[in-house]
Amino acid sequence: HPCFGGDEISAKEWWRKCVIQSFRYAGATGIDEKTEEMIFQRIYSTFGSINAYEIFPDAIPFLKWAKRNELVCGVLSNADERYGDSIL
Repeated sequence: HPCFGGDEISAKEWWRKCVIQSFRYAGATGIDEKTEEMIFQRIYSTFGSINAYEIFPDAIPFLKWAKRNELVCGVLSNADERYGDSIL
């Protein structure tokens, strides 16, 4: 599937497949579907919240400097559509 599922599956379903397959590649086999879903939901909810991220100590001073100096800044991310609500 394309990154984050494209038009084929939802981003959440893409992440589900990615997480579960990662555990299998790491050798975690024999996990029942209910446990797989619990693991996925925990990981998905953590990375959909601010709990998995931190602000670098130099970020705010830099942004203030950039504003004073009329430097235009942008944000690039490889996160899915949830980042706008939860991370930024």
